Order: sequence, then structure tokens, then C-alpha cells
Amino acid sequence: MMEEVPLRVHTRDDSQQPPTKRPRFSFLITSPTEATTHEDELDAYMRVNCEPDCNPLVWWCEYRQRFPTIAHVAQKLLSVPST
Repeated sequence: MMEEVPLRVHTRDDSQQPPTKRPRFSFLITSPTEATTHEDELDAYMRVNCEPDCNPLVWWCEYRQRFPTIAHVAQKLLSVPST
């Protein structure tokens, strides 16, 4: 026959705080010194001339060493999985 299964109810202790969420782009800036470096990288990136018909994947293969932080963000944006 069927046996009774005890019901477990998980309650959170109110004294325990839930883990804090990191900001979405927190990997970009970890210290004030790196913030300046990232700003310099962004300024240099904005000064680069790119042809309008340029393939962005090929362009990032060429420039990923020069702009490593922005390349990381571009990789996340350009690598959208197909459905």
C-alpha cells in the first residue's frame, strides 16, 4: 500500500541574508587603477577607423590583443547561440 511521505518545508532563517548579486558588468572594473586602463582602452577603441563593410568577427580576431576587455564584451555579444 501507499506509505505517507513526510513533507519537508524549507524555511530561510531571517538572520541569514541572501547572497548579494554582482553588477552585470562587474568583470570590467575591479580597481580604480584598472578603471583608468579600461577608459584608455575604450578611448583607443573609439579612435580606430573601421571600414563599413568589415566583418566584425574578422576585425575582432585582429584587434582582440589590443582591446582585451572590449573584446571580451564583444565575444559575449557576438556569440549569440543560434536557435
